[in-house]
Amino acid sequence: MFLQKEEQYRRINLTMKYKEQVLPIRLQAYERLTILMERMMPHALLTRVSAPDIYIKDYQMLLVNSIKTEFEHNLAQQVYVSNSVWNSISLVKNDSIKNIMLVAATLPPDASGQDLTRALFRFYGEQQDPLPHLAAIDLLKNEVKMLF
Repeated sequence: MFLQKEEQYRRINLTMKYKEQVLPIRLQAYERLTILMERMMPHALLTRVSAPDIYIKDYQMLLVNSIKTEFEHNLAQQVYVSNSVWNSISLVKNDSIKNIMLVAATLPPDASGQDLTRALFRFYGEQQDPLPHLAAIDLLKNEVKMLF
């Protein structure tokens, strides 16, 4: 009986130490992924990656590369979040790139980056559903709440 209690105490102690060390790292991962989603939102992306004087194809590639770079910079964070959260974030990335490509394809090849910016703002403004970025952020928040 004494050995069982001692073993139980030791397990609880190890679990507490584990949580003390891992919890801050997990919280940082959730923070970084929230920032990633915020930076991928159309208004944030288009104001951060501004290049109105270049051709549409060059600006399109700048936008796509910005999304891919941000995503790749945060790849390791998937270790600390659930599969559903990571899948949601991956879908947002893919959806954002797809939308840039679709909207750019509707414009003439000699259009400017400014034309693409306007078209993307119009495209997102016409959407009835909330941005998938916001749904991913909600998933992140809900998962963090479960940690406490």
